[in-house]
Amino acid sequence: MKGAPYGISYMSDSADGEFAAVAAWAEENPDIDDIVLFTMSEDESQENTTRLFQDTLGDIGLNILEIVDIRMNAQTKDYVQYAIQALNCKADYYDAVTAICRCDEEFGVTSENYRKFMDNEEIVQWFYNSEMMDGIQKDFYWSEGKK
Repeated sequence: MKGAPYGISYMSDSADGEFAAVAAWAEENPDIDDIVLFTMSEDESQENTTRLFQDTLGDIGLNILEIVDIRMNAQTKDYVQYAIQALNCKADYYDAVTAICRCDEEFGVTSENYRKFMDNEEIVQWFYNSEMMDGIQKDFYWSEGKK
């Protein structure tokens, strides 16, 4: 879980296991309060888990800003819209995207030249210990590789 602090996924086979996974994620990321929940209401198991999360995540300090319902058989363009819907909720993801954009601006990374920046030690260090930014909920930065 430490490798992906801005996202979490869960399987739809055990509500208790799903809650345990989210609780462990919340414990690893205590600075994240507001989340967006992606679900697929067409899947009964996921719908049941969504109801469980609505009833219980507040107890572990998580506030669901919005529930984004993903269609079965969604296409790539649909996922872009789902991501935009989540970002528009101004959750912690927005701060991470803003930081990435700031890094790209500082180093001059564009869609045309990004390959030459792959494995660039200066960029790695920027994300390992970034400058502090004004975030949506609070100051945002990476310190020793953690948000």
